[in-house]
Amino acid sequence: MWKACIILLIGFGFQRLQAQDSYNLSGKVTDSISTPLYPSTVRLISGQDTLNALTREDGSFAFKTVHDRKFHLLITMKGYQSVDRSITVPGNQRSIQLATLVLRTDYSDLDPVIITRVRPVTIADDTVSYNTAAFPVRDGSEVEDILKRLPGVEVDMDGNVIVQGKKIAKVLVDGKEFFGGDVLLAIRNLPADVVSKLQVIDDYGDQARLTGVKSGDPAKVLNIVLKPDKRNGEFGRIEAGGGNQGKYADNTFANAFRGERQISLNAGLSNNNPAGNDPAHNGGINYADKWTSHWDGSINWNTGAQSPHSAGSSLEENYYSGEQLEQTQSNQNSSHSSFNNMNTRLTYKPDNYSTLRLTASVGLQKSNNQATNNFTSLEQDSGYTKSTSGQSNNSSQSTGQNLNSNLYYEQLSPHSRRRFSAQISFGANNNDQYSNNLSTATIVTDSVFSNSLLHYQITNKAQNTNFNLNATYFLPLSRISFLELGYREQSSHSRNNILTRQPDSITSSLVTIDSLSQKQVLHSFSQDFHVGYTGKLDHLELSAGLDAQPGQLQGTVDTKSDVTSYFYFSLAPNLQATWNFDKSHKLELNYNGSPNLPSLQQLAPFTNMTNPQYPITGNPNLKQAYTNNISLHYEQSALHPTQFSGFGLGIGYTSTIHTIIQDLTLPKDSSQVIQATTYLNAGTTNNLHVDYHFTLPAFLNKHFRITAYGNFSSNHAITMTDSLQYNTRSWTWNQGLHLQLLVPDRIETNLEATYYLTHSSFSASGSLPGLIKAASISLNSKYHFFIHWILNYQLSQLYTSNGNKLQPVPATLTASLQRQFLRHNKGTISLTGYNLFNQSARVEQSSSPTGYTQTASMLTGRYFLISFTLKFNKFRK
Repeated sequence: MWKACIILLIGFGFQRLQAQDSYNLSGKVTDSISTPLYPSTVRLISGQDTLNALTREDGSFAFKTVHDRKFHLLITMKGYQSVDRSITVPGNQRSIQLATLVLRTDYSDLDPVIITRVRPVTIADDTVSYNTAAFPVRDGSEVEDILKRLPGVEVDMDGNVIVQGKKIAKVLVDGKEFFGGDVLLAIRNLPADVVSKLQVIDDYGDQARLTGVKSGDPAKVLNIVLKPDKRNGEFGRIEAGGGNQGKYADNTFANAFRGERQISLNAGLSNNNPAGNDPAHNGGINYADKWTSHWDGSINWNTGAQSPHSAGSSLEENYYSGEQLEQTQSNQNSSHSSFNNMNTRLTYKPDNYSTLRLTASVGLQKSNNQATNNFTSLEQDSGYTKSTSGQSNNSSQSTGQNLNSNLYYEQLSPHSRRRFSAQISFGANNNDQYSNNLSTATIVTDSVFSNSLLHYQITNKAQNTNFNLNATYFLPLSRISFLELGYREQSSHSRNNILTRQPDSITSSLVTIDSLSQKQVLHSFSQDFHVGYTGKLDHLELSAGLDAQPGQLQGTVDTKSDVTSYFYFSLAPNLQATWNFDKSHKLELNYNGSPNLPSLQQLAPFTNMTNPQYPITGNPNLKQAYTNNISLHYEQSALHPTQFSGFGLGIGYTSTIHTIIQDLTLPKDSSQVIQATTYLNAGTTNNLHVDYHFTLPAFLNKHFRITAYGNFSSNHAITMTDSLQYNTRSWTWNQGLHLQLLVPDRIETNLEATYYLTHSSFSASGSLPGLIKAASISLNSKYHFFIHWILNYQLSQLYTSNGNKLQPVPATLTASLQRQFLRHNKGTISLTGYNLFNQSARVEQSSSPTGYTQTASMLTGRYFLISFTLKFNKFRK
């Protein structure tokens, strides 16, 4: 951590040097009767640069780090006459307060509607709109920089946009999908100065849009509204960079907007990965348009490939009743994968009462992988010890194609509030897989040595098709309530042709192993008859329903190709109720019951030897499991133009009967098998969980934000080892904290800390550690100095534990120094250093009810990359 302190001191040193030759300037803007004007625009024009600011609610404004002592001050506001002052300030003062600046009413402004104030935030039923003019950012910034300034919006270090504890799921530009809804691609590439509004939308789905009654948990959608004068033109950015160790990174992002038509292009080529030499390229094009008042659509195509080469190691500890299994691995991987995906959407609206929408996607994926793994395992039981050590080599290839389509239709009655919706979807995918697995090992049991060789070549031709039909009729019972009648039909057909072969010990020719080869065919068919009620009564929004679900699974899942049929019938109730105290306080109650069907792999009594040391065998006698889930969630928030505070608390309980679990067998023999898996139905399992999040009002002149989130769960699970069943109880607590200090154009610091703790116990005797813990601290800071310079660094420190106190693992540090130039900061030169502490590995930890796993990814060492970025734009009326 002392190295991080040096970086911090450097950043503060730059600020200190800046302060010695600059001064702070402040003032206030009012009208002729001394009423503060907010937000008026204040522009400081000097020989070195042009600075912009908006007045606060009290009419005040401030500029920090002003260098020139002579400048022009231009103050403008809609409905008022502008003021242009030439000002000279004394050279021996570091803080200057100007006399009050008075704007007089402009009576020549005779627009039908005169807007004298920009409303920063507008709150509607489902949408919060932020006027970006009220949240100015530095020239050359992207949408991400605006989002960081918005009250009620959080952007974490990975670029996830979070609102009220939920991640933004999709992004739109002027209501149209942008690059398939990719949030990170949009917010880090769209320039801030083309945006008029940012809207956070609660999307309750098509049913809520049809009925006007919202229920359930909405998805969060970000809609980026462009300025009217920025909807015709081209803009984008080009980046090129190179460094030592053969590193390079090149990216292009370009857009051409013509009213409703949007065309966007992105392309990238790089091998800039600290975890290995990973050459990769990607490209994509997005097109969206509204051709007439009735027709609109979009198409999105993406392609890419990567060839990662990596190395790592892992330690896995599992504790069972009276047994312990310790496994260590070190591996080297070399692979190549490629993909091509295309998504399309076409919408036809012949009138205001009907909509027809077709969506389709097609994809192609290819991959091959070469892996070498050195492994050891130690199995200890009372009076028994088994040690296995050896090496495995695996090569595999895979080719897959997929096709999915969906046709949606809705009809509203022009004379009543009746609604009807229907959708048909079809999907198909093929996947051809081949793997060659060779492993050699030495096994020691009770001081007896034996050698083992396993060599399998496996091919699997997998095909799957599915068809879905869903229709719903909404019959109005009153102005605000509906009766729902629905029917859903689902069918799927799966075929797996698995061929397992082994070289003959004498001739080395490949011999088919019948017991490990199989043609699996499974057909499933299910129906759902639905009746429900949707309504709104004063503050209460209610949706309740009951589904009757008959179905059948049929196919050949055994080695004799006998046909097995499995019939089932389930009732699935659901209830969603929301009590809205007001627009910022609500309480949600949700309950649902749902069946959980076994998968083809779980049903087939066939042993899969893709990983010879961990064979998996299915069970054709599995029953469906059934889950009941109930939850209660309270949410409150207070959103003001420049301030936000919020709190959310949820509690839920889940219970599953006939739970499908794994039966793990640890062979006590001289075989190379470490763990064999099959499936069975156990008793009832349950989980109690509590989650919470809160955001405190910003303080320190609204520059400092605190957000905390966490969850607690108590889980009762059933585990089975060596055909003995045990009840397992585990408690888990996660806590996260995000601190943000944001002084526009000066400093931006984000500190994120997480803590994880779990404790598991068995009903029988065992030796599982009492506590397993993990923690992380990440610091991301950005400093602006000398007007056009930026210092940025990211420091990450992880902590792991195997039941004792937390132990730090090697920290990683990445830092960059940037120089912006050209008008509006359109050009940037960056020097970035990766893995500056020159660490050899990055360590992570995860846990399960029976143990924990620590993994280490090898790093390539310290390296540097210098890059050049150029932004361009051209707009027309």
